[in-house]
This record gives sequence, C-alpha cells and structure tokens, in this order.
Amino acid sequence: MTKIIDRIFIITIFLSFITVAILLVFAPQKPYNAVCFKSGNTWGYAIYKGKRLFILQPYIPCIAGKKTFNTKAQAMHVGSYVVAKLNRHEEPSLQNEDLEFLLNE
Repeated sequence: MTKIIDRIFIITIFLSFITVAILLVFAPQKPYNAVCFKSGNTWGYAIYKGKRLFILQPYIPCIAGKKTFNTKAQAMHVGSYVVAKLNRHEEPSLQNEDLEFLLNE
C-alpha cells in the first residue's frame, strides 16, 4: 500500500514539474518594452521589440517642435502607454488628448 502511495506522489510531482515547464515555455510574451534615457537635462524613451530598437523618442510626440520630457516619470508613462498599444496590436500613434491625460496624470 505504501509503495502505491509513493508512486502516486512521485508521479504527481513529476507531472507538476512538466506542467510548470510547459507554462513557462508557452506563456504569452509581451514583445515590446519601454526604456527611459536621459539626454542632458531632459528625458526620452526607447521602445524595443525583443532586443531590437523599434522606436527612439527623444521628444514628446504630437507636439510641434522639439519639446522634451522634463522628468523620467513623464517619459516612462508615455512610453508605457505606447507599449501597451503595441502589445494590443494597435498603432503606436498618440492623440493630443492622450498626451494631455498622460502628462497631467
């Protein structure tokens, strides 16, 4: 009787490891990620697709001229929003309303 319980326990542990391994391998990956960078006294963001640079954004999008982000938090907030759009398979473009909301949040 004890041998049967031991075998069931070992099989259960083995199947648990296999299940975890399969979930780790086949879990959906978010292919895009944002990274902030400092340029002088201002901030920007870069978006990578895997390890490859996809978007380099040293200036605030949607604003005429070369206006930069004043803080790392602003750059990361906007960059993260763009990443979320890309991960939902949407265009990475921003509207002025989006930008006003993101920068004033």
